[in-house]
Amino acid sequence: MITKAQEKLVQELVSNKKTRRERGMFLIEGSKFVKDAKKYLEFSFTSKDSYNFRDLISTETPQSVAGVARIPQFTLDNVAKCKVIVVLDNVQDPGNVGTIMRACLAFDA
Repeated sequence: MITKAQEKLVQELVSNKKTRRERGMFLIEGSKFVKDAKKYLEFSFTSKDSYNFRDLISTETPQSVAGVARIPQFTLDNVAKCKVIVVLDNVQDPGNVGTIMRACLAFDA
């Protein structure tokens, strides 16, 4: 079970962009995202962990698992060492981000 404090955090992250920036965290949904973000994952939860699961999740058709992850921080030195850099701007479909992330992992981007 997730705690009331964790539920409150999820609600704040979903509803407030400023909170996401201030806390340096965001909500992820779906088993692939949770698995891929393992390095940055604070906690994950399912409908068995929260009676309010559907209310906490921001999508119309929720996945079976969600989580809260830290936003990765990169320095200019980190980026300069990379051979391939991928930048996303104004992405409309979160499913596309997952596909792009997996492609980046495959090509060491």
